[in-house]
Amino acid sequence: MSPKQKISITVFCLLGSFSIALAFGIVPLTRGISQDAQKLQTQKRTMEIFGKETQGIENFKTFSQEKRQDLQSLELLFVSPETPIPLIEFLEQYAKPLGVDLTIIPGDLKKLAEDFWPSLEFRISSKASYPAAFAFLKAIENAPFALEIKSITMEAERGNRNVDFTFIVKAYTK
Repeated sequence: MSPKQKISITVFCLLGSFSIALAFGIVPLTRGISQDAQKLQTQKRTMEIFGKETQGIENFKTFSQEKRQDLQSLELLFVSPETPIPLIEFLEQYAKPLGVDLTIIPGDLKKLAEDFWPSLEFRISSKASYPAAFAFLKAIENAPFALEIKSITMEAERGNRNVDFTFIVKAYTK
């Protein structure tokens, strides 16, 4: 073989080897690198989302710790349906200094469609002077419970400054 043929065969073999290495080595390697880069970008986005969710959870924990006392005070607004003793004690506490002797008749637990919470109705009646009855009504309006005054009935006695009154009060329950 002539040196020119040897050089041509060598160059041809080198080009063939380079082509084979390029086809079977470098091209799949670059494809793999491209796919890995895409996976890395996807994982980075996932980590960003996870970081934002984690931050949101931390913010919620902080917020809930700050508002825990407010939530507990909201819990105290509602009357226990089984034992509405704090509400009755509150009513008696405000009635006693006014000289009002109360008759309190609790009703049944109800859940009306227009209400957000179940409720109990109380029929509160007594006889007192008009200013005392009005002061007691003001105390009910300012009570630390979730209440609604449904009905007010007052009848004046003849020859006397006293009134017979009946209040129907709806107390929302837990």
